[in-house]
Amino acid sequence: LDFNRDIQPILDRRCVSCHNYRDRNGKVVLEGDLGPQWSLSFFTLFARRQIADSRNGLGNQPPRTIGTSASRIMDKIDGTHYSVELTEKEWRTVWLWIESAAPYAGSYAALRNDQEMNLAVQSGRVFWEQKQVLRRRCNHCHNGEKVSVIPFSAPDHPDKRGIGRPTARHERLVIENDPLARFSPHILLNLSRPELSPLLLGPLTEDAGGWGSCGRVFKDTKDLDYLLLLQSIRSGKETVDSIPRYSTAHFKPNRQYIREMKKYGVLPESFASGRTPMNCFETDRKYWRMLR
Repeated sequence: LDFNRDIQPILDRRCVSCHNYRDRNGKVVLEGDLGPQWSLSFFTLFARRQIADSRNGLGNQPPRTIGTSASRIMDKIDGTHYSVELTEKEWRTVWLWIESAAPYAGSYAALRNDQEMNLAVQSGRVFWEQKQVLRRRCNHCHNGEKVSVIPFSAPDHPDKRGIGRPTARHERLVIENDPLARFSPHILLNLSRPELSPLLLGPLTEDAGGWGSCGRVFKDTKDLDYLLLLQSIRSGKETVDSIPRYSTAHFKPNRQYIREMKKYGVLPESFASGRTPMNCFETDRKYWRMLR
């Protein structure tokens, strides 16, 4: 299962009418715009601890603390959450996605794509490019006492997050109201529609089209610091858009994927990714059928 192909359309049909950039009920947005590496809706579901997958803490887990039995989103799609009702197929798709460890990418074609990952890192450097703007306009609140400090890099020690123990390299441990999740570039930067980046909407007044959640930091969209941040985010969008991203039109799998598919005879040796169109999901299916 692939989040953008299989899960986001369900969110669009059942959730986005309330959880969008204009309404933002519950301060949650589930539209499928892309951030530096994932979609903002995908990251939001984990940041809000709606999904309990096996990577949220390493080692053996107590019964019913991971998967659908512990995922809060299941309580939102059972018909009791503002009468939201899914079809049986939609419910089963969400259920199976979570039971399959809630992956973002549903194809091997998305893995080990170093070029795309490097572009994602570059696009997220808006915090560093405009650190003077953030300090000047945000640090009076984001000072570590009222709200987390900007830029929102990982603390040197997990005790600063209240975990109380070291964390493993690939351990994704999300705590309640986690500052790293709430203020990550992956949730603050909208690289599909930069003007809808929460980094801009939060401090922008409501009468100017923002959320006003940070008071009146930006009174309107003519504020010079607002424009500096917007331009940096637009530059980040240009960076990640320089090659077609996974889940977007014209995406091409990386060379490792092509090499392995040729190795197993799924793709012919004559296949040229730059010239020949390919459906990576169907290619994956051919690979699995070959193993029967």
